[in-house]
Amino acid sequence: MNRCPSLSDADRARIIVYLSKWLEVENLSIESDEIIPGTCYRKLGIKGALHPMFFLSADQRFLSGSLLDTAVDPEQQRRIAHEEANRILLADPSPSRGAPSAPVTIVEFGDFQCSYCKKIP
Repeated sequence: MNRCPSLSDADRARIIVYLSKWLEVENLSIESDEIIPGTCYRKLGIKGALHPMFFLSADQRFLSGSLLDTAVDPEQQRRIAHEEANRILLADPSPSRGAPSAPVTIVEFGDFQCSYCKKIP
Protein backbone atom coordinates (compact mmCIF):
# COMPACT_ATOMS: atom_id res chain seq x y z
CA MET A 1 0.00 0.00 0.00
CA ASN A 2 1.34 3.41 -1.01
CA ARG A 3 1.33 5.87 1.91
CA CYS A 4 2.64 8.79 -0.11
CA PRO A 5 0.27 11.72 -0.59
CA SER A 6 -1.27 11.86 -4.04
CA LEU A 7 -0.57 14.72 -6.40
CA SER A 8 -3.96 16.31 -6.99
CA ASP A 9 -4.92 18.40 -10.01
CA ALA A 10 -4.74 21.49 -7.78
CA ASP A 11 -1.18 20.52 -6.70
CA ARG A 12 -0.18 19.98 -10.33
CA ALA A 13 -1.58 23.40 -11.29
CA ARG A 14 0.21 25.08 -8.36
CA ILE A 15 3.52 23.48 -9.38
CA ILE A 16 3.11 24.51 -13.03
CA VAL A 17 2.25 28.11 -12.07
CA TYR A 18 5.29 28.23 -9.79
CA LEU A 19 7.67 26.76 -12.39
CA SER A 20 6.30 29.02 -15.12
CA LYS A 21 7.06 32.06 -12.97
CA TRP A 22 10.42 30.74 -11.77
CA LEU A 23 11.64 29.68 -15.23
CA GLU A 24 9.87 32.54 -17.02
CA VAL A 25 8.42 30.04 -19.50
CA GLU A 26 4.82 29.56 -20.56
CA ASN A 27 2.94 26.43 -21.65
CA LEU A 28 4.59 24.02 -19.23
CA SER A 29 2.94 20.76 -18.27
CA ILE A 30 3.69 17.77 -16.09
CA GLU A 31 4.43 15.00 -18.56
CA SER A 32 5.35 12.28 -16.08
CA ASP A 33 5.07 11.72 -12.34
CA GLU A 34 6.75 8.81 -10.63
CA ILE A 35 7.50 8.11 -6.99
CA ILE A 36 11.13 7.31 -6.28
CA PRO A 37 11.19 3.77 -4.83
CA GLY A 38 11.49 3.62 -1.06
CA THR A 39 10.59 7.30 -0.62
CA CYS A 40 7.70 9.69 -1.12
CA TYR A 41 9.81 11.96 -3.32
CA ARG A 42 8.46 12.40 -6.82
CA LYS A 43 10.33 12.68 -10.09
CA LEU A 44 8.37 15.07 -12.33
CA GLY A 45 8.94 15.27 -16.06
CA ILE A 46 8.16 18.83 -17.16
CA LYS A 47 7.26 19.36 -20.81
CA GLY A 48 8.30 22.73 -22.22
CA ALA A 49 11.18 23.38 -19.79
CA LEU A 50 14.85 23.46 -20.74
CA HIS A 51 15.53 21.39 -17.62
CA PRO A 52 12.85 18.73 -18.10
CA MET A 53 13.08 17.00 -14.72
CA PHE A 54 12.40 18.18 -11.18
CA PHE A 55 12.11 16.39 -7.87
CA LEU A 56 9.26 17.17 -5.50
CA SER A 57 9.76 16.67 -1.77
CA ALA A 58 7.55 14.24 0.15
CA ASP A 59 5.55 17.12 1.67
CA GLN A 60 5.12 18.58 -1.87
CA ARG A 61 6.65 21.88 -0.80
CA PHE A 62 10.15 21.83 -2.29
CA LEU A 63 11.27 21.38 -5.90
CA SER A 64 14.84 20.58 -6.86
CA GLY A 65 16.61 20.07 -10.16
CA SER A 66 18.68 17.23 -8.71
CA LEU A 67 18.44 14.62 -6.05
CA LEU A 68 21.63 12.96 -4.85
CA ASP A 69 21.20 9.41 -3.56
CA THR A 70 23.93 8.66 -1.01
CA ALA A 71 23.10 4.94 -1.32
CA VAL A 72 24.38 4.91 -4.94
CA ASP A 73 28.03 5.20 -5.99
CA PRO A 74 28.68 8.68 -7.51
CA GLU A 75 30.62 7.13 -10.41
CA GLN A 76 27.61 4.97 -11.22
CA GLN A 77 25.34 8.04 -11.00
CA ARG A 78 27.59 9.93 -13.43
CA ARG A 79 27.65 6.97 -15.84
CA ILE A 80 23.86 6.66 -15.75
CA ALA A 81 23.42 10.43 -16.24
CA HIS A 82 25.89 10.36 -19.16
CA GLU A 83 24.07 7.44 -20.80
CA GLU A 84 20.71 9.20 -20.34
CA ALA A 85 22.03 12.46 -21.82
CA ASN A 86 23.42 10.59 -24.83
CA ARG A 87 20.12 8.73 -25.28
CA ILE A 88 18.17 12.00 -25.27
CA LEU A 89 20.62 13.98 -27.42
CA LEU A 90 21.04 11.23 -30.01
CA ALA A 91 17.41 10.05 -30.07
CA ASP A 92 16.58 11.59 -33.42
CA PRO A 93 18.69 12.77 -36.32
CA SER A 94 19.93 16.32 -35.98
CA PRO A 95 21.76 18.52 -38.46
CA SER A 96 25.27 17.14 -38.41
CA ARG A 97 28.56 16.70 -40.23
CA GLY A 98 30.67 13.59 -40.45
CA ALA A 99 30.01 9.92 -39.93
CA PRO A 100 27.27 8.97 -37.46
CA SER A 101 29.59 6.26 -36.14
CA ALA A 102 32.43 8.68 -35.30
CA PRO A 103 34.00 8.01 -31.88
CA VAL A 104 33.43 11.61 -30.76
CA THR A 105 30.19 13.58 -30.88
CA ILE A 106 30.15 17.35 -30.32
CA VAL A 107 26.82 18.94 -29.49
CA GLU A 108 26.53 22.73 -29.74
CA PHE A 109 23.91 24.60 -27.77
CA GLY A 110 22.91 28.22 -28.23
CA ASP A 111 20.67 30.61 -26.36
CA PHE A 112 19.25 33.37 -28.49
CA GLN A 113 18.23 35.32 -25.40
CA CYS A 114 21.95 35.68 -24.69
CA SER A 115 23.25 38.91 -26.26
CA TYR A 116 26.58 37.27 -27.19
CA CYS A 117 24.91 34.24 -28.82
CA LYS A 118 22.66 36.52 -30.90
CA LYS A 119 25.72 38.13 -32.50
CA ILE A 120 27.33 34.88 -33.69
CA PRO A 121 26.57 34.35 -37.39
